[in-house]
Amino acid sequence: MISPTLDSIRIFLHLMAVAVWVGGQIVLAGIVPSLRAENSPSLTSVAQGFARVAWPAMVVIVFTGAWGLGTIEVADKSTAYMA
Repeated sequence: MISPTLDSIRIFLHLMAVAVWVGGQIVLAGIVPSLRAENSPSLTSVAQGFARVAWPAMVVIVFTGAWGLGTIEVADKSTAYMA
């Protein structure tokens, strides 16, 4: 097990990146229909702006998720099927 401080940092980074990703999706769900209805040329710039934030957030999500899976000691877990 890693130190509680490092573990807390990993979880914090993971949750913040997920909040950015999900929050951005919710905002886009509200903005895109109105931009499409107006045939607005800013639809592309909105999508590109979200991508600049979303892809780094997704990298952090994958990295911290894999890091979290790496900290699990499967042999120490007791389950009904391992009994």
